[in-house]
Amino acid sequence: MAIATTYTPIATQTLGSAASTFTFSSIPQTYTDLLVVSNANTTNGSDSEIHYVINSDSGNHYSKTFMYGNGSSVITFRDSTLSGGENGGLAVAGSYFATASFHFMNYSNTTTYKIMLLQSAAGTNSAAIGAYLWRGSTGSSTEAITRLDFTVAGGGNFNTGTSFTLYGILAA
Repeated sequence: MAIATTYTPIATQTLGSAASTFTFSSIPQTYTDLLVVSNANTTNGSDSEIHYVINSDSGNHYSKTFMYGNGSSVITFRDSTLSGGENGGLAVAGSYFATASFHFMNYSNTTTYKIMLLQSAAGTNSAAIGAYLWRGSTGSSTEAITRLDFTVAGGGNFNTGTSFTLYGILAA
C-alpha cells in the first residue's frame, strides 16, 4: 500500500524584487491543516516582525502568547486584542534571512476558532515560539481560512529572494 504524502505544496512565491505583501488566496479547503514556511529578509534598517492577517481581517480578533530569546535574555508576551499575528521580531534586515513556520490547525473547520503555532529563528542567535488564536472576522465566528496575507510589521518591504511556501497537511 502506498503512503499518502502528508505535506503537499500548494504555492510558493519568491521575490524577484522587493515587495510589501505576500498573499495566498483561494486556499483549497481539502486539507486538515496549513503550514506556511518563510525565509525572509526586509528592507527595514532594523529587524522586523512578519505580520499576518486571516481572510483580510485586521480587527482586534487575534490573541497571542509567545516567548522570544536571543542568547542572553528572554521575553514573554500575552495579548488578546491584536489586529493580526506576528512572528516575534524575526524578519531581519541585513545580509541574512530568518526562517519561520506558521502552522494553522483545523483551518477548514467551521465549528471552532482557529489556532496557529509559530516557530522562528534568525542568524542573530534569536528564536521565538508562540501560539495564536483567531476568533473570526467578527470576533466570534468560526469561518474557514481562505486567505492569508503576510507583511512587514510597521511597514517596509520584503527583500528580493524572500520566499513563502504554503503547504496543505493531510490527516494532521
